[in-house]
Amino acid sequence: MINLKEAYKCLASLPDAVYCRNATRKSAVRWVNVQQFVNQLPLGTVVIDIGCGEAKYHRNDCFFMDCDTCLEMLVQLQLPPMVDLQLADALNLPYRSNSIDAALLVSVLHHFTTLDRRKRALTEVARCLRPRGQVLIYVWAFEQPNGKFPSQDVLVPCQLHHCDSISLSGHDKPVKFHMNSTREERLIRDSIAVKSLAKNATQPSHLSLFHHIYKIFTTSYILSRHLPSILLNEFTTKRNFNTLITGNLRSLMRYYEIERFSMGFVKRIIEMALAEVLCIKQRYNSYRFYHVFKEDELKALITMTPSLRLVHLAYEHANWWAIAEKADSFS
Repeated sequence: MINLKEAYKCLASLPDAVYCRNATRKSAVRWVNVQQFVNQLPLGTVVIDIGCGEAKYHRNDCFFMDCDTCLEMLVQLQLPPMVDLQLADALNLPYRSNSIDAALLVSVLHHFTTLDRRKRALTEVARCLRPRGQVLIYVWAFEQPNGKFPSQDVLVPCQLHHCDSISLSGHDKPVKFHMNSTREERLIRDSIAVKSLAKNATQPSHLSLFHHIYKIFTTSYILSRHLPSILLNEFTTKRNFNTLITGNLRSLMRYYEIERFSMGFVKRIIEMALAEVLCIKQRYNSYRFYHVFKEDELKALITMTPSLRLVHLAYEHANWWAIAEKADSFS
């Protein structure tokens, strides 16, 4: 039986594991403004692409240093000689201070769970830039044309448009969507709201997240004398739950009458179910954390970085994007 400690371990490894699991899937998305920013760079510019993914943006007459946290993806890339690859984290970049002409920070900042980490990431980029060097930033917007997020901090299904679900027999089957439903609507509809993690949280972030998900489960049902039958019905009719959970509940129903179920016992049942869902189902249902930015929030974040000044801010296809420049006085 999987215990809660093992479930915590699964959730702790979830961010990197989910990212690398989906990293090898090709994406056709190429932001027009990012390409324009790259195209207008002077000849011989030294550029860093942080969280480069498939390293889509490069030029033969500029030198690119692309970094990412997923080794599995980096080793598969086949790039021209003017592109160098590094395995690195955005909070600890392997570049000298004041040495970089331009930087790309596309779809990176919105994955950091706290304001402090988002500030640290932007400060680290600014450290690497030379004076008057510029960084292009893209983040997902809270203001969406095709739906509304339940919160600014959400867990969003990864690659929902071609991910798999699991049947009771354990075999994968393709997810089917309504023909009139857009991918953005599905992502927003199936996102899970999470509480903002405190800056000085006493627990690791994955434990705080675990307890929040647990709270969702424990408050989803009315604690009454009919709770066991409700739980049994939920777990047996929803085909996306593991069959072992159903078996556990059925065996419990044989030995305990409904009237004898206490709140503590029901809590234990839900703990067992949640632990299994987190550990067994994680390879079928992948979620990534997003902090979706409201209007002017990206501007405020840049303002909090003393060495940067805002050059341009705009909204494009459900994303906020900005260009910031390092001030001359910070060298």
